[in-house]
Amino acid sequence: MKKLIFIAFVLVTLTSCDKNDIENSTLNGVWIETIHKTDTLVFDNQYTGFILNRWTEIRNGYLLPKYLSGPYMYEIENDSISLRWSASSSSYANKYYFKLDLKNMQIKIGNFYVDSINTGLILTFTKVH
Repeated sequence: MKKLIFIAFVLVTLTSCDKNDIENSTLNGVWIETIHKTDTLVFDNQYTGFILNRWTEIRNGYLLPKYLSGPYMYEIENDSISLRWSASSSSYANKYYFKLDLKNMQIKIGNFYVDSINTGLILTFTKVH
């Protein structure tokens, strides 16, 4: 019985120490897009998602957040990130290039929101705090 408890403890410990836990705590904070400096990513390590904050625009006479603003769910795998916009009715996640540069405190991520023409564009975000 003691062996079974020990094995269960080891398995729980190993499964809870995955790469995303480390990255979640490293990603925690506010990141600003480096070229236009208008869009930010806000990561909170309490939740496996982030908020994309963008400027507002007038649509149909209403001042609204730009399209694709809001919460995203993510999962990081090696050099890619799977993203699902939480405001979408789709449960499908799209994969994009992803690189975390801790030395320069930058995230490089494939274009997931700017416009569909620049899908090959890599966006760079720098950590603000």
